[in-house]
Amino acid sequence: WVGALVLLALPRLRIAAAVNIGCAGISFLLALALFTMPHGEQGWTRIDALNLPFVLLAAFVALTTAIFSAAMVAGEGFDHWRIRAYHAAFQVFLGAQYLALLNDDLFITLGAQSNAGVSRLYEKLHTVKSLQISTPPAANSLYPILNPTDKKALQDWSFFWDWDEKAGQVRWMTGWDVTSDDVDLFAAGVVAQLNKGR
Repeated sequence: WVGALVLLALPRLRIAAAVNIGCAGISFLLALALFTMPHGEQGWTRIDALNLPFVLLAAFVALTTAIFSAAMVAGEGFDHWRIRAYHAAFQVFLGAQYLALLNDDLFITLGAQSNAGVSRLYEKLHTVKSLQISTPPAANSLYPILNPTDKKALQDWSFFWDWDEKAGQVRWMTGWDVTSDDVDLFAAGVVAQLNKGR
């Protein structure tokens, strides 16, 4: 709502501001109504009323995108509107993604899996002195040092991004779906490549 009030000060964005205020108000009233309604027989809990605004927020962002476009760049033609429509369509699914992550603390479970993967990778490789990864990871990433030959060979085998090219530092990250076998295979590949230069 604060953002909408700020937009009101801009003449060409007053329509977008009005939509912002309207969507925010509807979200609040609907959540409030659901929170106070009898819920036991319907199979849902009052916490669902707190999750619902995530879904409404996605629709609100989509509407804002479209109206902001109308106010600012109405003269850019069909291609502009087609791209904005795609953006709005993707944003509608944000709410569903939020709800899935909040269900049964899924986001915590997935984060723990990512962190467990990188911890396993650290245990496998931290004794390799040339990699210079003596500090345990604080998140789901490691930042080893590789010489250009080893880096190129390993990137061709299993791509990863550079972090500090001048220092030869790269970034290895583990995702929520990484398995112990994935980590072991990657660690073995790194060791095999480094041993080639010895």
